[in-house]
Amino acid sequence: MKKFYLFFLILSLRSFAQNEQQSIELPDFVITGKQSIEIQAAQKPKIELISILSKDFFTPQYSPEELPILINSVPTQILPTIKLSQDYYTGKVNLMLGKYTYPLGELFLAKSFDNYLINAKVWGSNTKEYIPNAGYNNSGFQFSNDLFISTKSDFLPGTKFNIDATYWRDSYKFFGSINPTEKRETNNFNAKLSVVNKYLNYFHFGLNANGDIYKINENNLKEIYINTSGFIEFSLKDFIIGGNVVYQKQSLKDDILKERNYNNFDSKGYVEIIPFDFLKVKGGIAFNSNSKFNFFSPFANAEMKLDNNLSLAV
Repeated sequence: MKKFYLFFLILSLRSFAQNEQQSIELPDFVITGKQSIEIQAAQKPKIELISILSKDFFTPQYSPEELPILINSVPTQILPTIKLSQDYYTGKVNLMLGKYTYPLGELFLAKSFDNYLINAKVWGSNTKEYIPNAGYNNSGFQFSNDLFISTKSDFLPGTKFNIDATYWRDSYKFFGSINPTEKRETNNFNAKLSVVNKYLNYFHFGLNANGDIYKINENNLKEIYINTSGFIEFSLKDFIIGGNVVYQKQSLKDDILKERNYNNFDSKGYVEIIPFDFLKVKGGIAFNSNSKFNFFSPFANAEMKLDNNLSLAV
């Protein structure tokens, strides 16, 4: 009897399960393999635009942790100046002493004003005979002046003047020659003068004068050399007219030969035109005269810019 009830209970449960399975509704994607899903777009916050050229760009703000420590815990004492800056002189002194080189000294001084600079230098050295007849002695001085006219001046603004003079002498023997005891003493003097202005818009000029005197005492050989040059230019935008001259003179004199003089004069006049930004044309006349010959010739040349770092000249 118990077996009958158990069999009836199992059969009832199986029938109920089959009825439940028949009532299940499957979704579309299980049956067809496709399903339409709608996803709502998320709302993102808008970013506020910041201009690059802003106050924060020019004056950025840093936190204390980002800044290095620049302040020393022991502050440096600052002493007040006694003189004004224009009362100071720039100078240098070198004094040296060696086994064979003594004494050796050098003194340099400089002083600047508003538009004026002056320099002075004195030196001397003496080298003993480390081997027979091998000594050397020299000394000299140099004096230089530079004057600049302010660019705001009403008279020749931007002009530069320079005056320079140098003298030096030396004395030595020909220790490596067949006459090692023969002694030579020389004296040299050089003077320079220059005036240059390339600041003016329509007018440029320059003048340079250089003179040298060289003398050897053993045979009274004396050479005087003079070199002067100058240029002038007038400029009107892309049209330039100008010229330059150079004059040279050499004079020699000694006890054996009579005095000899040599001269050379060179000059050029030219016109320069710039028709395009990449092309420059220049032409003119050249004249040269020396102690023996005269020379006269026209000339012309052109320069073309092919690239920023490449030009062609003919």
